[in-house]
Amino acid sequence: MRKGIKFSLGAALAGVALATCPVQAAELGDTVTTIEPAVALIMPFDVTDGRASFELVSRIGGEDSDPIATHWSFWSESCDHLADVFICLTPRDSVVVDPTALHAEVQVGNENQQVGPLIDLSGKRGLVVVTAYQTDTGSNGKGCHVQDNATPLNDVITGSWTIANTKTSTGYGADAIGFTTTGVLPDPAD
Repeated sequence: MRKGIKFSLGAALAGVALATCPVQAAELGDTVTTIEPAVALIMPFDVTDGRASFELVSRIGGEDSDPIATHWSFWSESCDHLADVFICLTPRDSVVVDPTALHAEVQVGNENQQVGPLIDLSGKRGLVVVTAYQTDTGSNGKGCHVQDNATPLNDVITGSWTIANTKTSTGYGADAIGFTTTGVLPDPAD
């Protein structure tokens, strides 16, 4: 009897992981990284039954003190678009995102404040693409407003992810796959 092969998120992640080997990275002009600051990151998430997932993005690059906007675009394992939010980051700032309690966040004064409705992706799994953009800080120089035709920012964010099995109290995670050059990976918002 012939057995079929089922495509799964694990197989997709294995394929993405293979794409980051040195030979493949060289073919992309050394634009793929898991340890260098990037313009765009790709990470898995899984909040199906018995799973918890967290994605972390840190701003470690960029010399100016203005906040940057990170665009988070969530896609299901079947490539359906699930959600988009912008989260602003100040210099040396980090954010941990829970796909079951997702909010947009903007910079107001010295603090990030949640805006918009709560997005709950419970029961879903797939990939999230995070892209860094320049922002308009407003007339007072403090704020984070994403302009139309915003400019992507090279080499400013790094990330990592964790997926836990809540039934067995185990988990796994890794660094996000990063693209270090604008234009290598188009932002899904485009």
